[in-house]
Amino acid sequence: MLDFEVALWQALAMEFVDAVVKGCTFHYAQAIWRKVQEMGLQTAYTQRRRVQSFIRLVMCWCIIQRRCKVCLVCSR
Repeated sequence: MLDFEVALWQALAMEFVDAVVKGCTFHYAQAIWRKVQEMGLQTAYTQRRRVQSFIRLVMCWCIIQRRCKVCLVCSR
């Protein structure tokens, strides 16, 4: 399993055409949260509902893409 690193996914897809690359939703959301902290957005997250909703939406992209016909990661 891999964290959500788009460049790595694309490189693996080119080298291992038949491989199925899977990621961990927990680690993806954790990486997003760490970026929120790095950018100093924790206060905005807790105080502004729109910011919280947007960040949660970003955290859900990895789940939503599986249900869409267009892949958000590899542009298929």
